[in-house]
Amino acid sequence: MFLSLLDKTNSMDQFWEDFERIQEEMTGSLFRSGGVGVHAKYPPANIQIKENEVVLTALLPGVNPDKLEILVEENKVTLQGKQESEKPEGNFETYRQETFSREFKRSFELPFRLDSEKSNATYENGVLSLVLQRNELDKPKKINIQTK
Repeated sequence: MFLSLLDKTNSMDQFWEDFERIQEEMTGSLFRSGGVGVHAKYPPANIQIKENEVVLTALLPGVNPDKLEILVEENKVTLQGKQESEKPEGNFETYRQETFSREFKRSFELPFRLDSEKSNATYENGVLSLVLQRNELDKPKKINIQTK
């Protein structure tokens, strides 16, 4: 019973995290054009699921990979990091600023447990690509039928 309550708690945590993210993106879109813009708190991501792996891509322009952390726990992957806005050298007055420093943390619950040892991540041109392998314990097993 405790485990089912824990599962519900994790699901509710994820629900409220997603709800907050969507609310902030919708509110922010009232003040800018072009959808999810530079002020978004959470990086946009795509997730494709295959039988034994998940491919997750996230747009992280301007994020130094050294400032990015990927955590895998059971069936949950969390991206957290820091994006820093460049400041010009010298004494300048800001005429327009559309980039900001921000910290982010975003988690995704997936339909099966992951094997972090067999997973990999690449970062190219501001796009993080994760290939997350399904844990062997979660793969379907075929049971042979014996006849007598």
